[in-house]
Amino acid sequence: MHKTIRFSVLVGIEHAELKGERIVGRWAPAFTRLISPSRCIAQQFLNCRPDPESILQFTKKYGPLSCPVHNGPFEFSIGDWKKSQDSVKNWWDTRASVASLAQKAHVHPTIFETIPRDQFQIDRKDLIFQCANLKHYIDLEIAGFDRERLRCCRRNGCNKRFLARDLRERYCSDLCSAIERNRAKLRYWDKHKKKLLAVRKEKRSTRTVKRRKT
Repeated sequence: MHKTIRFSVLVGIEHAELKGERIVGRWAPAFTRLISPSRCIAQQFLNCRPDPESILQFTKKYGPLSCPVHNGPFEFSIGDWKKSQDSVKNWWDTRASVASLAQKAHVHPTIFETIPRDQFQIDRKDLIFQCANLKHYIDLEIAGFDRERLRCCRRNGCNKRFLARDLRERYCSDLCSAIERNRAKLRYWDKHKKKLLAVRKEKRSTRTVKRRKT
């Protein structure tokens, strides 16, 4: 019986704080091991607002994108974190764009080179690839998703990345879907306003005539 490959990464910090345009802190003395598919960290990372406070909150939850060191200090700039987020967004969108190609179109295989401290862990039940850092885990997590389910919300002003449960989904949430549905109704109203008002007026006149006859 073949084992299924899963990805894992060590996370956990003792504290983190903002100092100007940098986040500084210390890794935890003991880490938590996240194993896919425990949660979609990639989706949380990509949809994190790129402001210092939101980046700090993400860091407090998972830690920096770099390799963890027991009880060691860490420091990174807000600008570097944003660049990493932008590169992962491009990776998500590139993967998603392949899904729209014709079935017969030739698609080159995705190649990921291992980096220092990546390792396979094999036991009686599992075959787990433990990533050296959170950034590598996120990249591999996206690579493992079905391309057809990688979406970018179509609501104007949202553009959040999300995994579609249904291949017909175009919006990341019921709220975005409702907003766009209302916008579509408003556009239809603006385009056909005169005709719709005339129909309403005609219906009111017909009802008035019927009441008078009765």
